[in-house]
Amino acid sequence: EDAQRRPVAVQRVARSIAARPGVTARFEREAAAWRRLSHPHLVRVLDHGRHDGELYLAMELVEGRDLIEVIRQINHRRAPAPAIAGVRRWRICATTSGG
Repeated sequence: EDAQRRPVAVQRVARSIAARPGVTARFEREAAAWRRLSHPHLVRVLDHGRHDGELYLAMELVEGRDLIEVIRQINHRRAPAPAIAGVRRWRICATTSGG
């Protein structure tokens, strides 16, 4: 939840990946740049940092289908892929705790 107690989506970077040379610096640069962007078709980044050795991005929660659901449906039908606009890229990994 953010400061207004709304659920948020959290994207995590595994410790093993975050430990690779340059990953943390790149993550920090990209997260800072993303926080400066504002557009109706972009999810807002609310916070970023490190928790228990994992890098994370806390983003506004956008309701919709998970990308994995869309891909499974496409693979099941064996039909051409539809436009994926508006589909969340990541599953919600967690919501931040209030304490």
